[in-house]
Amino acid sequence: MKKIFVFLTIVSALGLLNACQDRAWDDHYNQDTSASATKNILEILEANDDFNQFLQIVKAEGMDSLLRSDQTFTLWAPNNEAMAAFQADNNVVDHFIKNHISRYIYN
Repeated sequence: MKKIFVFLTIVSALGLLNACQDRAWDDHYNQDTSASATKNILEILEANDDFNQFLQIVKAEGMDSLLRSDQTFTLWAPNNEAMAAFQADNNVVDHFIKNHISRYIYN
C-alpha cells in the first residue's frame, strides 16, 4: 500500500510539473500590439464609421474621456445596425454603456 501511495505521489508531482510548462499565457501576453499601441480605443472607434451611433451615446454620457485614457479596456461596441435595433431609453442608457466597457483585456 505504501509503494502505491509513493508511486501515485511521484506520478502526480510529475504531472503537475509538466502542466506548468504550458506557454499559452506567454503567447497571450507577448502579442505584438505595435499596430494599435499608438491609438486609444476611442480613436480606433472613431476611425470606423460602423460605430457612429454607439460613439454618439458614449460621448453624450461622458464616457469618451474614459476611453481616451491610457488604461486598458475591452469594449463590446455594437455596430450601427445593432444600435438601430436598440431603442434608447434615457433610464437605461447609462447602464447600457457601462455594460459594454470592461477594464483589462479579454481575448
